[in-house]
Amino acid sequence: MNTVILSSVISAGNHALFAGTRVLYGLAVASHAPPIFAWTTRGGVPLPALFLTSSISALCFGSSFIGNGQLWAWLQNLVGVSNQVRSFPFVLLRAVQCIVASCSRVVILTRVYSARRVS
Repeated sequence: MNTVILSSVISAGNHALFAGTRVLYGLAVASHAPPIFAWTTRGGVPLPALFLTSSISALCFGSSFIGNGQLWAWLQNLVGVSNQVRSFPFVLLRAVQCIVASCSRVVILTRVYSARRVS
């Protein structure tokens, strides 16, 4: 069981490091972050973005050992809220899609029923 938990933690950390690095690189390419983060090696690895993302990750992990864990709890809450805020537009869009689909079904069924009554 500990192996499963450890592999999940490593997988999540790997994904966060990769995604954070690529997001920072993409922002730098689009001129929304300092241009130093757009620099890559010949192999295409954005090292400055990787170093910054790794440093922030290490600082966040290290903060779990500071005090009674209050800072770690704040960071966890920040991530949770940001995920909810990020997913809200998608949930809203899906609700609108369902409403539109239901309305179109009602219109189609009404036309079919009206056509049958006329015949």
